[in-house]
Amino acid sequence: MTIPMAEIDLPPSATSERLYCPVCGAPVFGPDAAATCRHVVFLYIDAAGEFDVLAPHLARFRDRAHELAEDSPDPVIEIFLGEINKQIEFTTLFCLCLTVMGVTHAPWSQTAYVGIDFNPPSDEGESGAPEEAL
Repeated sequence: MTIPMAEIDLPPSATSERLYCPVCGAPVFGPDAAATCRHVVFLYIDAAGEFDVLAPHLARFRDRAHELAEDSPDPVIEIFLGEINKQIEFTTLFCLCLTVMGVTHAPWSQTAYVGIDFNPPSDEGESGAPEEAL
């Protein structure tokens, strides 16, 4: 199963406050975003090199990506997505790849990878995906 990905280039004037979950309408970014929206299952900012949000059921993929990244030139997020693609047969997950580019004193860019699950596991671990797929 390959996670669908939408790659979107945003202007430098774009602000993260304007991005909302397409499922429930909660803000994707911000101090309360993880607490108010269960559909955002991961948020990875390339400039920080770490996950700001990560649902517990995806932690094993993050851990494996960090292990593999030690011997790979590929970014952790690419390995993470690759591991999910290899191991999950059914998913309601898709990824937004949002890139902001600009020029201040030199060209710069920042990319946020936002994983949105239309049917995420509940607190009890249940989801629309078959159990063996998780």
